[in-house]
Amino acid sequence: ILIILFLGSCENEQTLIGEEFLNTGSHEVFIVDDSLIRIIPNSKKEESLTANGIVSLLGSYIDPVFGHNQASFCFKITLPNNEMSFDVNSIKNAKLKLPYAGLYGDTLSQLLITISQLNDTINTNTESVNLSNTDIPSTIIADTNISVKLSDIVNDGYLELNLPSTFILNEILNLNAEELANTNTFIQSFRGLKLNATVTEGSGGIVYFNTASDNAYLNIEYLNTSLEEQSINFPINGDALNHFQHNYENSNIEIIDTLVFLQSMGGVLSELDFSFLNDFRNSGYIVNDAILNLSVFNNNDGFEIPKKIQLFDFNMNFLNDASINEANNMYEFNITQAVQNIITDLDTPVLKLYTSERASNAERVILSNTNNNPIELKLVLIKN
Repeated sequence: ILIILFLGSCENEQTLIGEEFLNTGSHEVFIVDDSLIRIIPNSKKEESLTANGIVSLLGSYIDPVFGHNQASFCFKITLPNNEMSFDVNSIKNAKLKLPYAGLYGDTLSQLLITISQLNDTINTNTESVNLSNTDIPSTIIADTNISVKLSDIVNDGYLELNLPSTFILNEILNLNAEELANTNTFIQSFRGLKLNATVTEGSGGIVYFNTASDNAYLNIEYLNTSLEEQSINFPINGDALNHFQHNYENSNIEIIDTLVFLQSMGGVLSELDFSFLNDFRNSGYIVNDAILNLSVFNNNDGFEIPKKIQLFDFNMNFLNDASINEANNMYEFNITQAVQNIITDLDTPVLKLYTSERASNAERVILSNTNNNPIELKLVLIKN
């Protein structure tokens, strides 16, 4: 009799959320049926991203889904001390040294790197608005097309690039005392450098460099007028900005809803539409548990799977991140509070999905929303 009475009292709730429920005495706990859950993904190109990254990215590769992807970066060269002066007879060599911090792509690839001089001063202050899709005007330095194997960078632990002696003499060492008074006056005259790269062999890749390291610098060795050898390092100090370019020609990422596309470097984000939750508003339900599961599609086409992805609400408030479960190639988010906010606070029922630290890596991932492997939400509600 008690069971019959309980079923009768819950008839409306069953119609709304399914038939799985538990009677805990003072509360009714409902497990929402999968057939009533409909999450619609909408992948779209990211409109803007900060150019200030944790690391600096350089390289290029072609992705069969995301198209052509390019990363370059520019940076300041700073003075090691104030009131510098150079008594130069001749320059032995000038080398730019950048510590290696990671790679996304094919280590067997080869890049052709070009060095340019910046035409404008850059402001790397985090309070400044620097967008990764904004290119900084620059002029290519003659004789700086340098071929580099990615495997050499990985094995050596750094990238080393030679700069022409004439350029170093005219643009740095021959500056006057006022221009060499301090870093602020120096960068008004020598605004910095920019690195570009194109793939000449292999499928390509994008290399990460730690330009904030003490080992990131321009080293100049020269003989003074007394023919004494001199060596000086001009630090970079992390004063760098990334520039990203993507070509999505012939790509269908914005019209397919059976897959979820994510890409770093200001590439692609996905909005997840939870509008089905509108049916639960003003109903007195409390969200007991809401677990969102997303599976990697087709082993990410052989590309490295991101260790983490991130979730934000519609207003870009960070919710949480999820680490890849390598046993099943799945990400799991606890979105209990976000779902509660949608139901009770009438938050916009859209959550935004991104790769993690997307301004500092070249990662991409495709997640499944196919009929056989859809986005899953385990939703448990409580009714007083």
